[in-house]
Amino acid sequence: MNLTKKRTKAVSIKGIVPILPISCVVLLSGALLLYLSPGKRCEDLGKELKVLDSEIADLKRKCENEEDRWMRLKSPGELEKLLRRWNLQMTWPDDQKIVRLTQADAAVALEPAWRARRPQYAQIGRVVSHD
Repeated sequence: MNLTKKRTKAVSIKGIVPILPISCVVLLSGALLLYLSPGKRCEDLGKELKVLDSEIADLKRKCENEEDRWMRLKSPGELEKLLRRWNLQMTWPDDQKIVRLTQADAAVALEPAWRARRPQYAQIGRVVSHD
């Protein structure tokens, strides 16, 4: 029995497709993707900023409208109209019930609240020694 090995010719990639042009194309496409991805991200952030800026302008406009509306509702004429509408009888308080504060009185009354909101910092006491 004659066992002969069949020799087959191995096909190499070098013979079919040159590696250098393919590697250049792959590297260039990778570099292009790296170059374009931050640009795309910047464009997306720019669009998002435009949307947020328009929302801010819209909210400012709404806030100003509400402040104007509130000021109109607080006007004396509007308050009197509402009091008549709801049949409310309101009068000014007696002179004995009115408390008048001077600026100094107000400062003394508000000082504990001011001190409570003030940040407390660590303090280092100095030791003075005399030789």
